[in-house]
Amino acid sequence: MAGHNPFDMIRRRTGRNRRRGGDDQELFASALVAYARNLLLAGNLLARLERNSGRSPEEYPLLAQALKGGRERTAPRDAKEFRERLKAFRRRREGAEIPPPAEPAAANLALLADTVGLTDPERAVLQFVAAQRLSPDLEDVTDAYPALSRLGCIELVSVATGLTRAEVAESLSPAGRLLTSGIVRIDDEFGHLEHKLVVDARVLELVVTPALDRDRLLATFLPLAPPPTLAPDDFAHLGAEVEVARRLLKAALAQRRPGVNLLFHGPTGTGKTELARLLARAVGAQVHVAGLQDGAGQSPSSQERLASLLLGNRVLAATDAVLLFDELEDLLEPASFFSTERTMRASKQWMTRLLEQNPVPCIWATNDASFDPAFRRRFTYAIEFRPLGALQRERVWRRHLGAGALPEPEVSRLAARFAVSPAEIGSAVAAARLVAEGGAPERAMIEAVLSPMVGLLGGRGGEEWAFDPAAYRVEAACSSVDLAALADRLAGWRAGGGPGLSLCLYGPSGTGKSEYVHHLAHRMGQRVVARRVSDIESKWLGESEQNLAQAFREAAASDAVLLFDEADSFLRDRRGAVRHWETTLVNEFLQQLERHPGFVACTTNLYRDLDEAALRRFAFKVEFGWLTPDKALLLFRTRLAPLLARPLAPEDQVRVAYELRHFPNLAPGDFAAVARRVRVLGGSYEPEALLAELAAEVAAKRASPRAIGF
Repeated sequence: MAGHNPFDMIRRRTGRNRRRGGDDQELFASALVAYARNLLLAGNLLARLERNSGRSPEEYPLLAQALKGGRERTAPRDAKEFRERLKAFRRRREGAEIPPPAEPAAANLALLADTVGLTDPERAVLQFVAAQRLSPDLEDVTDAYPALSRLGCIELVSVATGLTRAEVAESLSPAGRLLTSGIVRIDDEFGHLEHKLVVDARVLELVVTPALDRDRLLATFLPLAPPPTLAPDDFAHLGAEVEVARRLLKAALAQRRPGVNLLFHGPTGTGKTELARLLARAVGAQVHVAGLQDGAGQSPSSQERLASLLLGNRVLAATDAVLLFDELEDLLEPASFFSTERTMRASKQWMTRLLEQNPVPCIWATNDASFDPAFRRRFTYAIEFRPLGALQRERVWRRHLGAGALPEPEVSRLAARFAVSPAEIGSAVAAARLVAEGGAPERAMIEAVLSPMVGLLGGRGGEEWAFDPAAYRVEAACSSVDLAALADRLAGWRAGGGPGLSLCLYGPSGTGKSEYVHHLAHRMGQRVVARRVSDIESKWLGESEQNLAQAFREAAASDAVLLFDEADSFLRDRRGAVRHWETTLVNEFLQQLERHPGFVACTTNLYRDLDEAALRRFAFKVEFGWLTPDKALLLFRTRLAPLLARPLAPEDQVRVAYELRHFPNLAPGDFAAVARRVRVLGGSYEPEALLAELAAEVAAKRASPRAIGF
């Protein structure tokens, strides 16, 4: 005999009880009693309880309460009396109607059911599962079934709710609204009901929330994203890609086209979620964030994030809304062997079906798009977010600082020095405003705030020195070619549809190779994107190649000159390679160099160690050497003479020229090092003292290492 259906009683009597303001706790308790009575009618509950718990049936408060009624107003005193009353209860199984459950539980569940569009059987199943989680007494009773299979779970729910097995099976089918909305999921493992039939924790929070409405429900699962803080101009470096994404979103919303998914991938802080909010505003849509937090306001599990996504596709399908799912890798990465989660995050078949059928356009953001190609092929469109070039950073700095906050040269210097993201720029400006009098940020404070954060946040410092074109003397560098004439010829070169420009500068340290690249960039009106060995090489497999490719992308995005210092560190001859990555790094460089449309320059002290294939790719190979006496004298007059205590007299010039002829292996870098040291130490210097400093610099350069000890 089928039991009473508590859901039918709830549906018939909820409205009347809400008007009369009945006792919520009493009504909720009566629903639990109804489930207990139905389970008692099944016939094998008592034996299961005694076998699995060792407790007598009268020790279960809910079961004892289920047998109270009619002429019997007291709970059974022992197991014998309990069984006698149960027999009498079964004979009177057509007894009094079961009262409805409590408000607001019934009303809140009804609102959730209406929002999701649940059928009556699905509503009944949801209410039973929620009641079982919220009532320790009912959970004690259902624990009599410790190893439920899927069929056993269906049987138990059928008995408790009074639904047929077919109705429960359909309600819990993969195509049913309970599962496709993410409210409920079925675990594949055998276990107790609370582990087998899992209800989202946020549903339980909503069940007992007073005055619940649809806005509060949506805010719990799908909060609205905040307004964007950046402007479309801040994404000018992405070019036409942003316009393609905007048109796709607009068409998807207008035509209600399913399966529209945009993938935004790139490093943290490059503006993926900001662009999602900008695009939604451009097409007149609201952005709902799926899986932002769990019921306790903490970081949600992957299953809770998935539940939010599924619910969004269910309740927002007929609205002008866009879903945003950040950290996609959390959903696609399989759970590890030691994971506490009981299932994989998302099966390939399930995920591909979602990407093909989701009714709400979704923007997926991830830091790493190296997941399964089967997933990647299902995205409608993808945008790679690259770190900003100097010109783009300069626009972001101006936007955050406001008009006139800093002189233009200082803004340009910040953009050139710090290769950071828009988010990091905004944080630095906000911190500088916080401590500034009147809220006007100072460049020194911005640099003081941002400098230590660059390493912490993974950003890169820009130029290590500020190139001074007025102080640079191209005629002072010694080279195998006429450097001034070469600079004149290359000054008018611009990237176009043809191959890019490549230059390899080689020679001893300090001979002016890097400075010449900065001189060329200045003549061309371009900035320099400089990368050192530490910026490229990584201990993680494949990351060095990614860093190399990223440097080319950044230079292309900002139309900058790309400079690799000490290129011999990653362009070694592959014939002598002993590790696999040494070969793959050279291969990556060659591929990037052939495709790059701009200007690439490499400097090296070990020209003979470079890979032959890499050398052939460079259009210009320029050797730099030690200074000749006349060029050394020129640098002394321009770099060191201004630091003297008195002007350099003619006889001093003769003596200095004579001494410089006897300096072996003298380079422009030696003069720069002495000038920096003298400025730091201060004081008055004679020509002899500066010559002594130069001699010490040359001696230190030529000194061989010796053992350290006692």
